[in-house]
Amino acid sequence: MKKLFVCFLAVAMVFAFTAPLMAADWNFYGNTRFQTFSKDRDKELTGTTESDTDTVWLMQANSRFGGKVAAGDIAGHIELAVKGKTSGQAVTTRHLTGTWNFGAGSLLVGHTWSILTNLLSNQAANSGQGLLGYGSIYQDRSDQIRLTFGGLKLGFLGPITSAGAGPDIDTTLPKIEIAYRFATDMFWVEPFLGYQTFERQYSAASNATSDVTSIIYGFKGKVNFGPAFVGLGVSGGTNPTEYGLSGTGQAVTLVGTEYKDINYLEYMINAGFKISDMYTIEAGYGAQKTEDDLATKTEIENNAYYIQVDISLAPGVHLIPEYSKIDEGESKTGGVTTDLGAATYIGAKWQINF
Repeated sequence: MKKLFVCFLAVAMVFAFTAPLMAADWNFYGNTRFQTFSKDRDKELTGTTESDTDTVWLMQANSRFGGKVAAGDIAGHIELAVKGKTSGQAVTTRHLTGTWNFGAGSLLVGHTWSILTNLLSNQAANSGQGLLGYGSIYQDRSDQIRLTFGGLKLGFLGPITSAGAGPDIDTTLPKIEIAYRFATDMFWVEPFLGYQTFERQYSAASNATSDVTSIIYGFKGKVNFGPAFVGLGVSGGTNPTEYGLSGTGQAVTLVGTEYKDINYLEYMINAGFKISDMYTIEAGYGAQKTEDDLATKTEIENNAYYIQVDISLAPGVHLIPEYSKIDEGESKTGGVTTDLGAATYIGAKWQINF
């Protein structure tokens, strides 16, 4: 009798804990992404007197498995990156968020894309570069609290202190991002603004500090013309590396008692046309430039472009032949120009969604 009671109690406890999950609406998904490219790096990029050509044959580190759940006013999203052997055979978190719809708006708490990141480009080479850091503004997924009211988004993110060299960095505020999306059936456009500031110690002896402030602004948007589309993005501001943006290449420099700002500008455009249910063609170009405020004026520019055809072999099965060039560009200091090198990719991405 005692054993029967214990079994009954165990079943009751399992039911009590799983009943809320069973009542929720779960949707799971995943995909595998595979690179088959020939990658040619010029001699400036290899840092030798010879160029170098290699075969890229690997599962992308952003292959993924995830799920979304909804139960009344509460929703959740978890997405894991499932990395192959070349990427270390690890499982890492891409997204983990909870959302509460409180009527007038919604509250998101967790880890996901920043409001500023531009994901309009589908560039496949280099494990899905997407022009990110080469014209498309990119900040990696961040821990954050976000409020949404219709088209208005307001995010409070963990501050980034990648300036690094000082003995002590003090933050008093989170990183703040705001955007508003205007949308119609034909187009949407989203202006945005990001702000971060921290104090960095430059003298341990006197405990002297100087502010490093980043202000990032711009817009992204997309226009649809039936089977055709055009995506656009422009952003600029100060101290993008300290803010945590990708591809910007320059960090602030201490001059006397002040950290000198880095000025930043980037832009991208991509366009595509759906020829049929089986074929979609897309091309894109992006460029980025940074310039410091020092007397010697160092400028760094990069760019990338691509053309591809997305071939839908079956529902959820895609073969994407592509030609891409990712150019690290040039560095100019005091009238001297240095070529930083480029890589050219010819091949295809394979993807199966399940």
